[in-house]
Parts: sequence; C-alpha cells; structure tokens
Amino acid sequence: MGLIAVGALGFSDSISVAIRRTMVQMLAPDQMRGRASSFLTVFAQTTNALGAVIAGAAAALVGAPNALLVGSALCVATILGVCWAIPQLWAYRSE
Repeated sequence: MGLIAVGALGFSDSISVAIRRTMVQMLAPDQMRGRASSFLTVFAQTTNALGAVIAGAAAALVGAPNALLVGSALCVATILGVCWAIPQLWAYRSE
C-alpha cells in the first residue's frame, strides 16, 4: 500500500512540475523568462525542504497521525482561503 501511495505521489508531482514549468515558459515575458524559471526552482526546493522540517517537528510533538491530520486541514484551509481571497484565479484564461 505504501509503495502504491509513493508511486502515485511521485507521478502526480511530476505532472505538477511539468505544468508549472510549462506555464512559466509560456506566460513569462521573454526578457523575464530566465528569472521566472530560477525563482520557480528556488521557491519549489525551499518550500519542499521547509515543509519536511515542519512536518518532522509536528510529528515529533504530536505524533505522525495527528501531524498528518493537522497538516491536511491546514492545506485545505489554505486552498479555500486563496480561492476566497483571489476569485480571479477561477476566471483566468491564458491567451
């Protein structure tokens, strides 16, 4: 079961990375494309490492199952908050 979950996570992460990089390449102005790609790379690597540290600290404090539940709830709350705060994201269409 764990191997299937890790495989699905890796597959979905690969698709997410491809989509993000494609969007940056297509939407960034020519003179800013390199900077935008660099920012995306630094941001992704930093947030992944920071998230791992926070998840490990939370698991040490409250246990892994509780840390998973709290992290999941925070993730859902963040997504809903962003959707509420920036409704233009739903209507955005690239040309």
